[in-house]
Amino acid sequence: MSNPCILKRHILRGRNQENSLYYTLYENTFVFLFITLRIIFGFWYLLKVWDSKINWFYVCMVSSIYTVSWFWVFIIVAKAMKEFNNTKYPGIARINAGFRYLKGQKGLLLLIFLIFSYGVPYLLTQVLKIQLIDVEIEGFQLI
Repeated sequence: MSNPCILKRHILRGRNQENSLYYTLYENTFVFLFITLRIIFGFWYLLKVWDSKINWFYVCMVSSIYTVSWFWVFIIVAKAMKEFNNTKYPGIARINAGFRYLKGQKGLLLLIFLIFSYGVPYLLTQVLKIQLIDVEIEGFQLI
């Protein structure tokens, strides 16, 4: 769902409209949709997959796709943080320093992504035996 926003952004860039309101709107909408859909709803789906009786190959495939989503979120946020390189706020400067450090530590970055994609869902659904409950509200079932 976020792809149309990024494609429209590329069209506006090709027309040299990078400083327009529409460009900013499409860029921010893309970031919001990408993070919301890929990370938040993706994590919900990932937990449902880990909690199901689906074969192991499918679980690994979904977790790997979720890892790639984390990679792209890191790239998007790192590009956004470049806007604050010369900030006077110490908290933002520390976050920028953290992003620069992680960019240089590819192995550590991959380990963090794998922990979020494989370790956390495993811990939440298997080790802690948290069962995802289905809620029924007035005839509608939330999974």
